[in-house]
Amino acid sequence: MSPHFRPRLSLLNLLLITALVATGLMTGMLWREVGPLRQEVARLHAERGSIRFNDPTKLTAIRIPNDFVPDQWRAFRVHVPKGQVYYAYLVLEDIPKEGLPECGDKPTGTYTGGTDQIGYAHLEAGEHLLYLARDSADEGMRAMRLTMGGITFTNMPLYDKSARVEAPALLSKETAGESSFTGTHNVFSNLVGFEPETVETGEPLVLLRVRYSPVYRSPDEPMVITSWSPSEPHGLLEGVMLWLEPVVEQP
Repeated sequence: MSPHFRPRLSLLNLLLITALVATGLMTGMLWREVGPLRQEVARLHAERGSIRFNDPTKLTAIRIPNDFVPDQWRAFRVHVPKGQVYYAYLVLEDIPKEGLPECGDKPTGTYTGGTDQIGYAHLEAGEHLLYLARDSADEGMRAMRLTMGGITFTNMPLYDKSARVEAPALLSKETAGESSFTGTHNVFSNLVGFEPETVETGEPLVLLRVRYSPVYRSPDEPMVITSWSPSEPHGLLEGVMLWLEPVVEQP
């Protein structure tokens, strides 16, 4: 090779290199601008409780923040896969630490309904909103209302029919009949969070499990405040439980 050799670029090659460099710079600038916007969109979806799922064939649920449903105690958005039918069941008594309550023959039907002991909402394939609210009750009783609703064009909740469930009020000093009862309860709760939760087809999904365990102490036993959480009892307790259960077709 001659020592005086110099690389040469044609005008066409120079224009092509310039265009590639400009395109790369523009892509980088756009990516820097779009990146924070993607994070903001994800944050807004999470705040609103919108379902974002990778597999639409799975049952998916997410909790809706109370800011969007201030008149409700808890709210959930549920996606039922195509070809599937589920029931949402609500009970206030005999709630196990794990698994589902033994409710015997559960009530069924379209929309919402049930008995005083168990309420239900009938969920066809698609997206549904489930609302839980405390309801007024007679003295010595407590009640919750399960409502199935949708979204209007203004993105405000549209409440549909609802089911009401009653149970005896939680133990109090007046009703305990034992001086060892402190008048307080340990609360053990587990519920679907603000990130989508999925289960395989045909599997149940617990949306909310809250159990109240009465606290007893002998009269001469001093009250000790500790930083550790008490262990959860294994027996059945009062509380609130809402879960989704698939409809099993009869052979």
